[in-house]
Amino acid sequence: MLDVSSSFMDSTSFSKSIREKEGSTPEAGAVSSKDLLPIPGTNKSSDYTVSADPNIGPSLLVAASQGRTDLVEEVLFFGADIDFQDSSGKTGLIEACLWGRSQVVRLLIDRGASLDRTDHQSRTPLMHAVFWGHADIAEILLNAGADPLKEDVYGYTALHWAACRDQSHIVQTLLKYGISVDPRTSEKETPLMLACSSGHVSVAQVLIENEAESEASDKKKSTPLIKAVSSGQTEVVRFLIESGVDVNSQNESGDTGLTEAARVGLVPILELLLEAGAWIDHQTIFGNTALMRASYSGRFDAVKLLLERGASLTPRNKYGNCALLEACIGGHPDAARLLLASGADVQTRDLKGRTCLMFAASSGFLELVRVLLDWGADPFVHDQEGNTALDWAYSDYNPEVVQLLIDSRASSRIDPDSAPTAEHIATQSLDIVDGADPLGQTPLIIAAEKGDEEWVVYLLGEGARINSADRFGDTALMKAASRGQLTVAELLLSRGADINAKNRYGNTALMRAAFKGNLKLVRLLIDAGADVHTTNREGSTALEIAAFKNHFGVAKLLLDYGSDVNATDDYGDTPLIKSAAMGHISVVKLMLARGANINARNYLGNTALIRAASNGHLDVVEQLLAARADVHVKNMYGNDALSKASLKGHTATANLLAISGAETITMGQEPTTSQTGGHPGYELTDFLLQTDGSVDDNWEQILSVLKKADPQELEALVTQGADLALNSKVRDTIFALSVRAGRPHLVRKLLERGAGKSSRSMLDQGLIVAASQGSVEVAELLLNWGAVPNARNKSGKTALMKAAAAGYKETVELLLKKGALPDNQGTDENSALMRAAYRGHFEVVRLLVRAGANIAARNNHGHSAVVLAATAGHHEIAAFLRALGSTESL
Repeated sequence: MLDVSSSFMDSTSFSKSIREKEGSTPEAGAVSSKDLLPIPGTNKSSDYTVSADPNIGPSLLVAASQGRTDLVEEVLFFGADIDFQDSSGKTGLIEACLWGRSQVVRLLIDRGASLDRTDHQSRTPLMHAVFWGHADIAEILLNAGADPLKEDVYGYTALHWAACRDQSHIVQTLLKYGISVDPRTSEKETPLMLACSSGHVSVAQVLIENEAESEASDKKKSTPLIKAVSSGQTEVVRFLIESGVDVNSQNESGDTGLTEAARVGLVPILELLLEAGAWIDHQTIFGNTALMRASYSGRFDAVKLLLERGASLTPRNKYGNCALLEACIGGHPDAARLLLASGADVQTRDLKGRTCLMFAASSGFLELVRVLLDWGADPFVHDQEGNTALDWAYSDYNPEVVQLLIDSRASSRIDPDSAPTAEHIATQSLDIVDGADPLGQTPLIIAAEKGDEEWVVYLLGEGARINSADRFGDTALMKAASRGQLTVAELLLSRGADINAKNRYGNTALMRAAFKGNLKLVRLLIDAGADVHTTNREGSTALEIAAFKNHFGVAKLLLDYGSDVNATDDYGDTPLIKSAAMGHISVVKLMLARGANINARNYLGNTALIRAASNGHLDVVEQLLAARADVHVKNMYGNDALSKASLKGHTATANLLAISGAETITMGQEPTTSQTGGHPGYELTDFLLQTDGSVDDNWEQILSVLKKADPQELEALVTQGADLALNSKVRDTIFALSVRAGRPHLVRKLLERGAGKSSRSMLDQGLIVAASQGSVEVAELLLNWGAVPNARNKSGKTALMKAAAAGYKETVELLLKKGALPDNQGTDENSALMRAAYRGHFEVVRLLVRAGANIAARNNHGHSAVVLAATAGHHEIAAFLRALGSTESL
């Protein structure tokens, strides 16, 4: 049930809170002069007369709320609009209704006040009277013709409000007027459902006596019984059972009242339901039984009761989990012990071959691991990927569990007739300490990244390979450098870590530290012998990386140690060009002071001045001009700094360049150059003209040229060259690049020219790319042109998952509005909610929850959004989700 009563209180009780602070409440009935708004135009200090001021509407509301019929008469006499509404939409009649001023209500009705004028929440005077329990006023309004079937913004009628506010006498009054006993809210909830979930037995009784549908279901197929159980309303459950409701009714997830009660651990309700014939081993659509739900949540008393009543230990859910596995995933040693004592198999496995011990070890549940070992859990068995419980403990970094399992292995499975050799023991030890997770990370790499010096010392002492790398080629030293773990880096270097090792992208530990701007780590690595001249796969040095990231101190240190200030990468960029393009003025000054070639050109012919001008970095342009940068240099497309600044709309930069001697251009036309005589993208267009009719033969060359073009050049090509040369293959490639660049106007032009028609999946994949970058306009364009909001990429991710993981709230809102399903899960079974919760995007989490995301869904590791949020340290999100009904144990 939506908690809408709080919004009702917020919208109707502001004036109440003011008066209550001043000692004037409806009960006290005190009225004093200071309670009234000042009346403009009056000169009387003690006489409450009203002037003929046109702005007297607020005075009507205050007089009505005070029950002052005399002042209401006077305000109306001076021309106040009887239906005047304040900023929240309240009228005088609404104020009188919520304050219980029956005489004022009669007066206003007699004078013609609108009976059904609503506030900004679409709530009528009748709803306000009902909400605050004013039965007499409700009857006055109904007799005068107020519409009892009006709905507010949530679809609530007056009957809904009477039901959820425990106003049984008003419920009876409303029903006397012949209204339906089962009106529905926007969530398809009936008044009976609201009464049951709120625990109002007397209201439920009145409604059922008036033939309310006791088996009705809301949008999620929940019945009044299930709602009462979910809210823990024992007496309502008892009443409904006595009324003969079906105790085995199911919601859309296949949950019954029994599984819901078990999840929350409501033993009295469990007893009532079991006595009434609830199916004890019923399985939800996910395969969970009541015993599984209680076990996962650690509801010991509920587990005990269900076992005593004969619940089966053997059913499995869709993940292959039985009750014991669920208890271990949830981390509940007492529940596990009880299940084991009742005959559960300690060696049981899920569909992926994982045991109870593996789940407990992975999550670091030390006491649970002890319980399982005491009951004979085998620490040597492997899952389908070859991992043991010890591997899981290592990969998830649980040192206490690791030590417990190592001790357990040492004291078991030793054949006295077959003593292991020293070589075998050493090999087995290395297999343990160098076991890698699916990403190739060894315990040493994980410990180094987290900065656990003690754990690093322990692993190295156990023989861990210091230069082992993960799937991306990162070593422990690289991870420590990237995370700023200075003491761990010192330790690894002292133990012989390869200081110049490269990962799959060619980056070294020095580059990782330079990228993060960690001056102390950079100094440590250089002093230890790191090569400042080595380059990565793109030809970048540590200096270029530091310049690009605006790390002045690191860049200065690298220059002090001999880094080449004019070193070029694979694109011809120098540190000066990179820093100028990014607008990093202090780094630009440093490079110039250290002898950087101010007019160096990259492979597209761009200088530092052209790049700075193109991006509108006025202060950098000023600095470069002061250092005598050549304003006449043109790139390979014929653009100089002035033309780039002008085309991008950087007027101040363009004016400065013109004053400094750059050749002027005619505004309103594409700039031309003496070299090409054409527009930006001229050479692209010319090249495509030359290959017309033989695109396939030249495709690799065409693709290479297109990928190197910036968005401005692509736009020039489309607007001025597309009709000449763009066949569908070239057009669709530019379309994909434009989506990635986040250029909605360019994407629109390409769509209008037929992009995506040959392959509808282009629109779908483009939507996923746009969503992952937060390009709302591009995403909306693609959706309007037919992109499927729930399409998936190769890894099973949807646009909503991508946007949620990145925290792009507006994109998430758009996708939900266009029909994206919040409960879709990727191949790893992580939903959009799980991704947002893990990344800490609270506002996105709120959006997804409001859209109906399943809080209880779990990924292929058995973790829900609550667990993922808590694991990542986002405790506020975890608390928020738990408060909404998830009782996952963390």
